[in-house]
Amino acid sequence: MKKLPSVLVLHNIPGAAVTSRSCAESDADVMDQVECVAEALVKLGVRHRVAGVRRLRDIPPILAGARETVVFNLVECLAGPDQAACVPALCAAHGKGCTGGDTPCLDLTLDKWRTKAVLRSAGLPVLDDVLVPVGQTPAPGTLPQGTLVIKPVATDGSEGLHVVRMNNGHAALALKAIRTIHREFNQAALVEQYFGCREIMMPVLQDGRDLAVLAIGETDFGEFPVARPRIVDYKAKWLEDSFEYRNTATIIPAPLDSGLRERFVRAAFAAWRVTGCRDYARVDIRCDAHENFVILEVNSNPDVADDGGYAVSCVKSGIPFTRFAEILITNAAARLRAGCHA
Repeated sequence: MKKLPSVLVLHNIPGAAVTSRSCAESDADVMDQVECVAEALVKLGVRHRVAGVRRLRDIPPILAGARETVVFNLVECLAGPDQAACVPALCAAHGKGCTGGDTPCLDLTLDKWRTKAVLRSAGLPVLDDVLVPVGQTPAPGTLPQGTLVIKPVATDGSEGLHVVRMNNGHAALALKAIRTIHREFNQAALVEQYFGCREIMMPVLQDGRDLAVLAIGETDFGEFPVARPRIVDYKAKWLEDSFEYRNTATIIPAPLDSGLRERFVRAAFAAWRVTGCRDYARVDIRCDAHENFVILEVNSNPDVADDGGYAVSCVKSGIPFTRFAEILITNAAARLRAGCHA
């Protein structure tokens, strides 16, 4: 086994960000990821240290005194908007390699609206949307009709996601959801029309110069009543006693025919390239019964807890978690040696 550099596992401390107030379950998940990564590093025999931070200003003193060569970046959110995206740039400024997306990539993909604009400009399929800034309301007639999905523009883990139906064109429920997002998350609300009946997870892994889509996942909505929207909301991801959680297992590998799989793979690779991902990412796709599909979002530093979809896809692809961690550390160290670690 090749000798790996020493590693600083850097993570946010749960409770630091605004989203923590209403999304404690997803916020706490970062500690599961820390445990999985630290356990893998022990198995690999890698010298490492774990450090938690609450604010961006906590990071420079840690990096300045760090002897570790590579930072395994598990910082998902910090006190203050969009500050987590700055972590790779701070690592670069202190001469450290950093796993996962760089600062421009994180800054882009943490904003769903901007990400969709980039994907759209590259000719990739995305849903039309309406962005409603904090304190504003959508102009009359601008919201789509039918069932709507309304979510904060810059959260992950389905935090703050609402599914509402327009009632004969009346937008009362939609406006209530928008106001709730503004109040609880202090973020703009992104409004999209509900689309499709299948939700597909495309895990992408970079190993040196090689890029591959791992075992693809699909959510099983088979127990959902016909009238219930087939979507993975916050309950489905985090609330274990809920109907949604118990009835949204992920099938890995997904039951896709070869033609549809190839279309999804091409879209995932294109989304990776235009958003500037590196090391690992997950591209989420919605597909309808006629095999029309859209890219929902690009998660450039997805959840890597061992019970999550990305880690399971690794195992299903013959890549144990220790090998996954080794790949990311090796990539980061190679960028550092090449002088392109920002």
